[in-house]
Amino acid sequence: SPAGLRGKVWSVIEEGQGDVGDRIQFSTQDWSGRLGCPREQLLAALHGLEDRELLAFTPPGRTGGIELLGGDGPLELDEEGMRARRARKYAKLDKMQAYVTSTCRRRYIIEYFGERPPFEACGSCDACRSGVQEENVARPLSPQERIQIRKVLSCLARMEQHTGRSGWGFDLIAKTLLGSREKKVLVWGFQHLSTHGILVRDSRKGWNVARVCTLLEALVTDGALLAEYVTRVVGGKERTFKVISLSPRGWSILRDPDMVLEMALPVRGVSPARSPVARPDVDQELLSRLRDARSQLAKARNVPAYVVATNRSLEQMAVEQPTTLEALLKISGMGPTKVHQFGEVLLDVIRLYLSESS
Repeated sequence: SPAGLRGKVWSVIEEGQGDVGDRIQFSTQDWSGRLGCPREQLLAALHGLEDRELLAFTPPGRTGGIELLGGDGPLELDEEGMRARRARKYAKLDKMQAYVTSTCRRRYIIEYFGERPPFEACGSCDACRSGVQEENVARPLSPQERIQIRKVLSCLARMEQHTGRSGWGFDLIAKTLLGSREKKVLVWGFQHLSTHGILVRDSRKGWNVARVCTLLEALVTDGALLAEYVTRVVGGKERTFKVISLSPRGWSILRDPDMVLEMALPVRGVSPARSPVARPDVDQELLSRLRDARSQLAKARNVPAYVVATNRSLEQMAVEQPTTLEALLKISGMGPTKVHQFGEVLLDVIRLYLSESS
């Protein structure tokens, strides 16, 4: 018979008088109290018995679910509390995504805990060693960039004043800035705003929804816009998504046109004089198909589109056109988990496109 705590646990199991091959379901909390030991020691003892091939132990799962405590009282679910919890989970997902795409892992962790690192790139993490181009360093903005930012902030301010509410989705803001007359724009009367289509009124072109959303994300990172997750009924279904609103800093930028600004803005996402795509060899037709596939995958799982693949990842796919899982793993931002979950669907899009083009 095993000695020590393992022996006590084995005695409890034997008291159940089960036969070989039987499955025993139990509460680790109950057994911990019965044996007078912490839960961690109980689990260690069970693993020790498993190592001696006396049993097969399946530890309790921890998948972010709800553990009910407090006896036999009625279960009370706070709907607002559940929505807030869901929003926190999505916010954590944003942080994880930002870490994965950061250009210096060490700097990101230091800044996450509220400290300011003495370097822009540590030079020793995997991102630094891979030579990823640094794009997220604050820099002085050009006069043209400041004008574009003020146009974006002004449009959001008009949307808030027009409706008396704050917090709008990225897509709706982008389409209002681009002068869209889609139903979602018209239903709020945003076509009557003086800022409707403000980004496409000059002779220079190049703005699109994806590019405007990239700029909005950069302004959230800067603090000029505030982002939060909300749960609302859309099309008869309850959905959780991210909305943005003007921050005190954003209002200050609007009120002071001469304010000197330094932001980590992606160059290609600000100046309309530049090409709307990062690389001239991006196959636009294939890119469009990949975006459609990404949208369908995201809707099926009720997650933001970037969880499936970032814009940068799709652009690289449209350039390199991978046709195997191994090649897809070499695409920036496509790790083993994403490739396992979404890889075959994205590859099928590329394969079909190549077969039609041959």
